[in-house]
Amino acid sequence: MALNPDAAWRSAAAVAGHYAELELPPPPPDRPFVYINMVSSVDGKATVDGSERGLGSADDKRMMQELRSHADAVLNGAATLRISGSSPLMRDAALLARRRQRGQAEQPIGVIVSRRGALPLDAPFFTSAKFEGAVVVTEAATERQRAAIRATGRRLIVVPDERENGAAIVRAIGRELGVRRLLCEGGPTINQTLLRAGVVDELFLTFAPWLVGGKENLTILEGEPFGRETMPRLRFLQALHDEATDELFLHYAVASNEPPNR
Repeated sequence: MALNPDAAWRSAAAVAGHYAELELPPPPPDRPFVYINMVSSVDGKATVDGSERGLGSADDKRMMQELRSHADAVLNGAATLRISGSSPLMRDAALLARRRQRGQAEQPIGVIVSRRGALPLDAPFFTSAKFEGAVVVTEAATERQRAAIRATGRRLIVVPDERENGAAIVRAIGRELGVRRLLCEGGPTINQTLLRAGVVDELFLTFAPWLVGGKENLTILEGEPFGRETMPRLRFLQALHDEATDELFLHYAVASNEPPNR
């Protein structure tokens, strides 16, 4: 997204509409464009009392819908499905109209990633007829588990059971589902998997005006830590201050994945 340097920081009574106007870069030649959207407390916690619920305001949820409006698919990890549920649904008429104008499907595809496929198959993700869905499992999933997922009507994608399989996951989603823009809404484990694979292009982070603390509460990344030589470098693109909620909406590019002319 080309930015006016004077507009990189904005303070507004309401921030609704800013993300709907984004012009995301085209996808790389071999995979979808991947962007992560997360909410965090000021002390860096992405969960409180076991989930992300309560951290973000109604304005944050609106901004999440605006980011979904650009996506062909919305990705969640299995833990997010179990704890918070998972749905890519959009309901705003204006945002849905934008999707139609761009030639996109009415709703993004919902995608769940699970190593073994041991999922709550009675969850709304599997029973709703309002959106298309797919599940990515690894070769560690048994044939019985794969058949049970297929029986729900959701598409099944199988990737290698490898420790560093983030790139395989993203490329398979692009290839099998025709996805050009993939929005990841967490949780922290799948975020880490994709970042470690070097397949994340941008990060949207809502800084919520709360202090949470506690070692048991997760950050936006969980798993094997990065080192000084491997930690991804971000480049600041934009910050929006919501005066009504005291939230900061931060937008970064992952510098190593930026196209040369960006």
